[in-house]
Amino acid sequence: MECPHTNDRTDASADDGDDKKGGLRYAPEFFFCLSLINPHHDNGDQVDQNLMSSVEGIFAAGNVLHIHDLVDYVSNEAALAGYKASQYLKKGIKQSEKVKVKVKNGVRYCVPQYVDKNPDEDVRFRFRSDNIYRDKYLTLKVNDKTLSHIRKKIMAPGEMEQLVLKKMNEEIQNIEISLEDE
Repeated sequence: MECPHTNDRTDASADDGDDKKGGLRYAPEFFFCLSLINPHHDNGDQVDQNLMSSVEGIFAAGNVLHIHDLVDYVSNEAALAGYKASQYLKKGIKQSEKVKVKVKNGVRYCVPQYVDKNPDEDVRFRFRSDNIYRDKYLTLKVNDKTLSHIRKKIMAPGEMEQLVLKKMNEEIQNIEISLEDE
């Protein structure tokens, strides 16, 4: 495999000389290529709702994006990334103008960080709080309208939360996920 950024060749099946470890070994160039996607983001790469990274044609899922609580979330995310990558290779994913998802008031980050202005399907957001909160409302606003306002008895950074934005018939201008008192 050739790294598009360094033109170096890597061999993911190269033997590291220790048969007990077996199989895969990744060359340093592999990790270098991944770090070029977005080296300054604390929680992993930034992706859109298709899990395509900021480098067109590179898809990301699992703990490279953020640490997951449940293997089910990792599996679902990996299946989506794989499906979207196959669609990209078969027909191309129509790139369109994107909106940055704004998080505030106790929401530390979310994945995806970007959403097409006209997504053609539902969008699932996964995120964590930045602290322990009790009796707060988890709020999703799109185009300054509250679409979801869910009471949470407790939220903690160690537990991933999720919200689903249903497909909309209007263009998205802004998206905000936050915690509110009421």
